[in-house]
Amino acid sequence: MEIIQLLISILGNTELGVVSSILTMPILVYVVRNQMRIMNLDKRQDEGLRTLLQCKIVEIHDRVIEFKNDPHLADDNVLEAFEECYTQYKQLGGNGFADRMKRDIDVIRDKKIAR
Repeated sequence: MEIIQLLISILGNTELGVVSSILTMPILVYVVRNQMRIMNLDKRQDEGLRTLLQCKIVEIHDRVIEFKNDPHLADDNVLEAFEECYTQYKQLGGNGFADRMKRDIDVIRDKKIAR
């Protein structure tokens, strides 16, 4: 609605300005509603992607944690995949649940590098 008020103030209260405002209002309403629909879709997609990443983080963590006593058996590609999933999860606004799992993975990775 601020956009509509801005247009009215730019066009003025002249007859032409009022007619222009009346004609542009439905277009602006359509654009705003469409933008809100897109924003809601983006939000739902982000939430879905975050959930998928969360599941993958748990899956990789459970797979790698089995090697805590023999870290050299942990696959480098799996460790790298965990790091990528974790980074993307955090960028999407993921909460701190994965931080503990990352610490576990980092311990295993550090032990693997030390050997």
